[in-house]
Amino acid sequence: MNAEQIRNMEAGRELDALVAERVMGRKWYTMVTPGGERSMMHEPGHVLIYLTEKYGLVPGRTEIGFVDMSSIPAYSTDIGAAWEVVERLLEMGHYFSLHPNCFYQPPVWGVHLDVLGVVRANTLPLAVCRAALAIWRAELLALMEAKS
Repeated sequence: MNAEQIRNMEAGRELDALVAERVMGRKWYTMVTPGGERSMMHEPGHVLIYLTEKYGLVPGRTEIGFVDMSSIPAYSTDIGAAWEVVERLLEMGHYFSLHPNCFYQPPVWGVHLDVLGVVRANTLPLAVCRAALAIWRAELLALMEAKS
């Protein structure tokens, strides 16, 4: 995912899932049940107890079509959920400013990231999600560069 793709992402469940996985630390699991398989998000620190010899969990599987999105907060559209992302970024040591920008018509929200510039969107939750993915991408690129 490049910087332009992040800047152009629309609010919705796909963006919510990306933020949940890449920023909030949730992991995907596939639950194998008598009715078939279904993937779901799992919050860090919680223990999944539905494990038997016949049915269990398969970590890391993310096939579209089997995904249960109901467990993922609406980070890109709900201000309460977006604020969880803000708090997570602060916990990770990232500092930024959130501000409305009335010079644009219609007005937009901006998240000013020191080195990465300003990420803008028509709503604050969407701006926060785009900024969070921009930070994730920058950290990933720095890690890849450090390894080479």
